[in-house]
Amino acid sequence: MFDVLVAEDDFAVRKLTTVLLKNAGFSARAFETAEEAYISAEENRPSLALVDVMLPHENGYALTKKLRSLYPDLPIIIVTAKSLPADKRDGFLSGADDYLVKPVDEEELILRIRALLRPEGRNNQPEHRHEPQNSKDRKKRVERHGRNTAADACIFHWN
Repeated sequence: MFDVLVAEDDFAVRKLTTVLLKNAGFSARAFETAEEAYISAEENRPSLALVDVMLPHENGYALTKKLRSLYPDLPIIIVTAKSLPADKRDGFLSGADDYLVKPVDEEELILRIRALLRPEGRNNQPEHRHEPQNSKDRKKRVERHGRNTAADACIFHWN
């Protein structure tokens, strides 16, 4: 079961998010402050983090940077009322993988979480390497729009 860390200072939103996550089949740990969330993440690595920006004492951007430093491959979604382009830029520059503006559609939130957690998701993206070979005299037959066509040979490696 995937474990989602939630950093949200508003009690009602924190409770609703926790219930939503549990109903969707996730386990959830929810905290009011960045410090509490970070301590919990240090003790037990979450599968994903949902971070509000406007947290007391230390903001969500700072928490995101700390979580990214602690776990470079941890999926992090910022969920906040801050909607200006500069806010979104700050979120992504702090290390967030996604940024959602409140109010958030519940189904969309769950879909975005699942997208980041699926095996072929961001943590396990294949490395794309293009290694052209000398194809001076080599042609490969490929099908394009239902017709066979000669094409220059080119090899793509998906690791």
